[in-house]
Amino acid sequence: MANALSLLLDAGSAAGTVRHDVTGSTLLRALGGVCGMRATEGWLVEARQITALLFDGLRHGAPQSP
Repeated sequence: MANALSLLLDAGSAAGTVRHDVTGSTLLRALGGVCGMRATEGWLVEARQITALLFDGLRHGAPQSP
């Protein structure tokens, strides 16, 4: 799974849409935190917010694509 994410991140980096300094294993660990959330009140809203934060973080600092 980490290798697949690395391939996707490499492609995004080459396209200028995501930053280049995040590895697949790092992203997998971050996503694991979202997946490990307990189903308590408000968990879905928090999971969506955390996922949005991850995506924004992946784009932050990326060069602008042509």
